[in-house]
Amino acid sequence: MGRLPFVLFLLAGVSLYSDSFYLSDGLGSRLEPLEKVTGEEEWYLKTEEDPGGSVKTLFQNGKEIKRWEEQRSGDAGNNLLETYYYKNVLREINEYDPNGTVLSEQMYDSGANLLEHRIFRYSGDGILMGMLILNKDGLEETLFDFLYNDRGSLRELKGGRTRILWRSSNYMEAFIDQVQLDEGVEGYRYNYEKGRVSLRSVYTEGAEIEKTLYVYGENGAISNETTWNYPDSSLKISYFDEWGQAVMENLFIQGILRQSITREFQGEKLLRYQERSGKNRFQWLYEYEDDTADPSVSSYYRNGVLIKKVIHEDEYDKEIFYRNNQAVYEKRINREQEEGDKS
Repeated sequence: MGRLPFVLFLLAGVSLYSDSFYLSDGLGSRLEPLEKVTGEEEWYLKTEEDPGGSVKTLFQNGKEIKRWEEQRSGDAGNNLLETYYYKNVLREINEYDPNGTVLSEQMYDSGANLLEHRIFRYSGDGILMGMLILNKDGLEETLFDFLYNDRGSLRELKGGRTRILWRSSNYMEAFIDQVQLDEGVEGYRYNYEKGRVSLRSVYTEGAEIEKTLYVYGENGAISNETTWNYPDSSLKISYFDEWGQAVMENLFIQGILRQSITREFQGEKLLRYQERSGKNRFQWLYEYEDDTADPSVSSYYRNGVLIKKVIHEDEYDKEIFYRNNQAVYEKRINREQEEGDKS
């Protein structure tokens, strides 16, 4: 019996999490697995997984910038509760059902003080029917009801200071010209053309801080999307193919191209992903077997030099690392473990 406390002390220091590291960007993307953190990475992502949830932490130059904590919630534990921190300060708590539908959102200011709590209500078919907004004291601030016409198109929003302007020139089609949501400090305005959103604007205290312009092709699919973010002095332009797949994204900051992403598809299959950032160029090439949706081989290049190949087998992935175009190391990753790393 005397050994038990000592054993418990040892077990208390053992982490039940499985840690993984990835080369990343400011969004927390998993760009490339890392064997270890060397300190030379500008952005890297650390993931911790266990049966009860997960933690993703994004670092910039070794300092934590963002963190997402996920855990099961609800009476049956089927819902997902995601908590988001920015520079170690709580900013959001969101809850999702098993289908990924958002059930509630809680937003916090830079001092971790609750700003607003939104609770969403859906029909039995999963159609959004209402949104309740509570203030920082938990009291009802605004209740929105969403009304639809017989064709399922949004007909009216009722509640608060929301304004809806109808397309009077073609009332029988029930096209909406403009929807404006005034939510106190922040406001949103959506302009529509032929039932499709053409312009989205975001306001803070009456000043426009972001604007997104949408352009559609003859087949009705989106062809390009342009977003201006005025506080960041940034401009992002995205181009899409006829199936609505993003084939190019360019990010400009203060008029200078900072990042360029291109994708090449064959049907719905991604053949090539390339990212240029500063003086660096990252590229993934994908090979497929006949009639398969997922790639059989993925090759990763940095500045034109082969770094790694991943051979996807039925039950595992085999990673082969290269130096001077010569294979120097390989490892096998169990497929179940890899799928557990996906967010």
